[in-house]
Amino acid sequence: VNAKISDNGFIELCNHMQLLNKPVDWTTSDNKHASYYREQLDKWLKLTSSLHIWEYTSNYPHIMMVTPNIRPIAAATRHYADRGVKGLMYQGNHGSTKCAERALMRVWVMAKLLWDPSRDADALVQDFIWGFYGKAAPAISNYYALLDDLGQGKFTPAHERGAGVPGIESGKGPWVKPFVIRADAIFDHGEQQAENDIIRDRVKLERASVLYLKLENGPEFAAELNQDYGALIDRFDRIVRPQQTDLLGYRDRLDDKLAQWRQRLQDHQGAGAS
Repeated sequence: VNAKISDNGFIELCNHMQLLNKPVDWTTSDNKHASYYREQLDKWLKLTSSLHIWEYTSNYPHIMMVTPNIRPIAAATRHYADRGVKGLMYQGNHGSTKCAERALMRVWVMAKLLWDPSRDADALVQDFIWGFYGKAAPAISNYYALLDDLGQGKFTPAHERGAGVPGIESGKGPWVKPFVIRADAIFDHGEQQAENDIIRDRVKLERASVLYLKLENGPEFAAELNQDYGALIDRFDRIVRPQQTDLLGYRDRLDDKLAQWRQRLQDHQGAGAS
């Protein structure tokens, strides 16, 4: 490449691979897309001393899907800083999606990491949990540990190192049922431990991602759990609507998504009747 960058300009590189959505630590992964992005980053750093990054941190087709990628985000932040990147913008949301997966924790932890990339992400997460969830904090801490187990492949068969969790983007795969069963038990306890309605509502909002995961897997999946799919839809609606949520994905608005789920339930009931 023969391009030259002026001293008063900068390049903004978008990580279009969106590897953190899987989630993948692209700084060390053997994944071919991770290797390619590292190469592109190095090439741009040779062309400019003022490289800025636009990084994506959420599962954009499913903004509320469980996404255990805080550790990869921390690793990416440190890698960018160590390589001499001058600016970093994390896009973790789109539209008015205030209840995106662990949104409040993400904003707080990512802000701390951008201020000082050497901070320990796990310690920051725990600091947020114990400062925000009151007597329900132990349950939320247990849920985050469960998410870490998911992100490290403990709910999935062996797969390519650093390739991420199979099916995490769509919420499909053999990991879903054992994960959901354990998550439900944790959140049941957390809601019971909450000392007031404010804390309880925070726990319910945190739980909305698990509800979303169940709903995306359909009425048949809910039946396997001995749960009422229609009641799950109504429960999700009660939690999410007060948050003035707009988009649940690239194209899915809240009311449209609820209508899709209710249609799936109607089709399922119709098939059963026939």
